[in-house]
Amino acid sequence: MRPWLSHYDADVPHSLAPYPERTLLDYLAEHAREHADDPGLVFEGKRISWAELERLSDAFAGALAELGVVAGDRVALILPNCPQFLIAEFAAWKVGAIVAPLNPVYTEQELATLLASSGAKVAVVLTRYYERLKAFQPQTAVTTVIATNIKEYLKPLTRLLFTAFKEKEEGSPSSSITTTCGGGRYASARKTTRQFFPAAAPPVFRRASSDRIATWSSPVFSCTSGCTARSRWAAMC
Repeated sequence: MRPWLSHYDADVPHSLAPYPERTLLDYLAEHAREHADDPGLVFEGKRISWAELERLSDAFAGALAELGVVAGDRVALILPNCPQFLIAEFAAWKVGAIVAPLNPVYTEQELATLLASSGAKVAVVLTRYYERLKAFQPQTAVTTVIATNIKEYLKPLTRLLFTAFKEKEEGSPSSSITTTCGGGRYASARKTTRQFFPAAAPPVFRRASSDRIATWSSPVFSCTSGCTARSRWAAMC
């Protein structure tokens, strides 16, 4: 029995079946082909087209693969609502990884506990939270931290104002992506986001040359500790 159905409004169907045998990656690729120049997302007035979202996520998927991320691995996204979240999310799915989103404003203990329980070896975080993550990284399985600045996808004037006032006030690190391994040893020099997201993605991540990409579901691990302080992960596909 499904007693909650009796509370649905009369015009709300009980099911949307039959559900399409497609994933969000399929829809992203379709929109990138058929609506390439249309805005796929808008962030603080900055528009990113479907084609650019596909290209950026392809490129980041290539970067994750170079870091050794394979199907079934967890990639933690300690990010607010921003373009980098979607880019990293789609990229992780393209290599078959499982996305584990975490709230960046959790306390250090909450983040350490949840991140450790996720089993993620790669974490993507804003630069302003980078040092905080590094403080408890040894308590987790994370070997690689990728940091990105919130201003990377702001409009030019907004980015300039953010740098001049907000960053100066908060003491945020410079705009960069840093890869760190082994609990804090640098695996590579600092790179700007544009360098990390090259103009062309490795061909293996183009849907036309990899049938397996189209067959992946889009797994997400959602975590809550409720009122018990014990983490609970739910896989959503």
